[in-house]
Amino acid sequence: MSLRIPALLGSLIALVACAGTAVVEPSGFLGDYSQLKPGRGDQAQLIYIDPEADFSPYQRVLVEPVEVWQRAAGSDAPAGEFASLSADLGSALRKQLALEFELVDSPGPGTLRIRTAITQVRMSGASIEIEILDAESGRRLVAAADARGEVGPRAGRADATGEWTNARQDFEFWAERARDRLAAFRSFDKAEAAHDSRTEP
Repeated sequence: MSLRIPALLGSLIALVACAGTAVVEPSGFLGDYSQLKPGRGDQAQLIYIDPEADFSPYQRVLVEPVEVWQRAAGSDAPAGEFASLSADLGSALRKQLALEFELVDSPGPGTLRIRTAITQVRMSGASIEIEILDAESGRRLVAAADARGEVGPRAGRADATGEWTNARQDFEFWAERARDRLAAFRSFDKAEAAHDSRTEP
């Protein structure tokens, strides 16, 4: 993968930063956070992309059940809501990724393994962490932690219905962005490989 690709990969889980936006705090789900760096521009708040990753071979995805790593403080949702919320995030990921990849239930060649956790749910939004690995080798290709929603006086203004609408909208956002970016990375790497093959002596 060329050195200019990480700038593209960095937008896997995009977020437009603004004043009052919730700040993500590592939950422990990703284990090793030493590789993650603060994102810039529209990148996730914390992100890592393997600079040598080549997404062109990947045609299948294995989406693991979404885990819950709720931090003790800061979440508005009661514990009983998290089973439903995690199911919704998992469903959103599978629905979106199925538009570009074959969904599978076991690791194999050309398969991405996607691990995701909900780390916080507020009235105004949610926080998640995601890791994308080569399903056969376990090699980490991408890891990110991100938060959406507001903090401060306006943070509790929504979701009077009790349906956690803002969090579920965030799930859809992340799922759509994962689909778009992974498909773009794969197409880009295929094009780059084709170009390299044509220019080889």
